[in-house]
Amino acid sequence: MIARRAGLCALLAMAAISAAPTEASERVSLRRAGVTVVFDRRDEDFALKFVERLPPLLKAEKVALATPGDTSLAEFKKNREVYLAAAARYLGLKEPTRGMRQMFDSMTKSVTRQEDALASALSIDTVQIWREPELIARLREHGEDEYFQPGGKDASPMPKNGWNVSVNSRHSSIVKFSGTLRTRAFLPVILKEDDPADLAARVDLHVQQAADYLRTGITADVSTIHDLEVGMVLHEVVEWKIVSTFISSADRRWFCEGMANFIAYRALVDATTPERARRHYDLAQQLVKWGSQERQVDLANWKAAEKMTGTEQESDLNTAQYAYATKVIADIAEKHGVELIPRWFGEIAQTPRDKVTMKTVADAFVRLTGENLASYYPGPLFSLP
Repeated sequence: MIARRAGLCALLAMAAISAAPTEASERVSLRRAGVTVVFDRRDEDFALKFVERLPPLLKAEKVALATPGDTSLAEFKKNREVYLAAAARYLGLKEPTRGMRQMFDSMTKSVTRQEDALASALSIDTVQIWREPELIARLREHGEDEYFQPGGKDASPMPKNGWNVSVNSRHSSIVKFSGTLRTRAFLPVILKEDDPADLAARVDLHVQQAADYLRTGITADVSTIHDLEVGMVLHEVVEWKIVSTFISSADRRWFCEGMANFIAYRALVDATTPERARRHYDLAQQLVKWGSQERQVDLANWKAAEKMTGTEQESDLNTAQYAYATKVIADIAEKHGVELIPRWFGEIAQTPRDKVTMKTVADAFVRLTGENLASYYPGPLFSLP
């Protein structure tokens, strides 16, 4: 009887504890190493221990942001003549022109500014420490905020650190964080109910998770950005030369873009290796990524960039047409050999530039191959219902 009463008293005590209101949450902040750390006052011990480990985390992130891709910009600029000579050969030129060198130098300066902006935007300025149940409850009640959005059926929080880099016609970089007006990245630290009870172990766990997040969530694509920008420089140099020397008609778009991508890629193959060149431009990957747009691709009527609206320029279809324009040139080169490309430009150059249209280009192709250029255009995909 006494034992039963003791058990009943224990159960009542536990029920009373469960029914008692939880301690009110109070968000506070501190500054360490130029970073604002925001946390619940109840987690102050954790926050103080965590920020002690913050400087090496941020140092590692800074190193990762500065790490070049497959081809560093310094190496690229140092070997300018090698890359430009390779591109010039495909254009049917004996050597790079002065204008090509000037365009290369201008573009590499622009890329340097872009990478500086990227490194600044992706450097952490805030650490947000949250208890997961409370963050979920807050998101359910108030919706997304500057830092987090609901991540699924259970409303598990998703950091709003997604970003992309867009390049406008003046080649200035704009870093955009998805779904937020933030201009800098932040580090999320989510304390879960099954975290280790021991403070030191809990701090160790979240330091490792933060390191993984910085490596995979923010800096993983930085080397890819470096590589894409190197390819972009050669693309712009080649496209500028094609438009300034061979064809400037309003119907030129697919030919210029496809050739610029293909020649930039081939120049990288000749100057480095096929494996490294694919880091800068991977046509197969692009075709997989944009394959859903193939039914809508219309290369012959692809408007010049200056004739497009902002919405048209930002559309998936516009991006897809770059890949399919490149595929046309790649298919031609695969069938007839890359040696056809400089011969093709030589044939086009027989007509003064101000009189060249895509009919001129197509007629030159017929004379060299006996084939209809339009037969290489992508057709619509058909599938059984």
